[in-house]
Amino acid sequence: MPTGLRLPSGSITDREVSNVDTDQIGPSKLWHLFEETTRFGMLVTEVSPVTGEFILFTANSAGTILSVEAGLWDCGTDADVQFDLKKNGDTVLTGTILQTDVGTDKARLPGTLVADPSYVEDDIFTAVLSGTNVDGDGPFLTVRRKEMGD
Repeated sequence: MPTGLRLPSGSITDREVSNVDTDQIGPSKLWHLFEETTRFGMLVTEVSPVTGEFILFTANSAGTILSVEAGLWDCGTDADVQFDLKKNGDTVLTGTILQTDVGTDKARLPGTLVADPSYVEDDIFTAVLSGTNVDGDGPFLTVRRKEMGD
């Protein structure tokens, strides 16, 4: 369950911090938090996930990947599915996230990020789904990231 206060974009401005110009919020103090999820174009009950690479997002500005999680809605009886996240074609994980039929349905398995998961404006991120003997249903991958304010 998320913690903290989330306000609509643009709801806190310099006026809410102070009416003194020197107390205004500088762009370096603002972060935009995003959560991107893909289901790889599939329904949660769709069998035999398609192997492929799907565009997840293009970076609006410089930022950092905070976490990556993936899993299956239903692990099936003969599933061996790997998930990956790539930045401009190169993985940002130290290894793929693996879900097999002995896993837990709907579990969010964490990926391990590379030492520097930062990115710059216009970097393109793709989610990769692959596997053999796949009968697991409803693959998903979620990325949490933060970007600098304007």
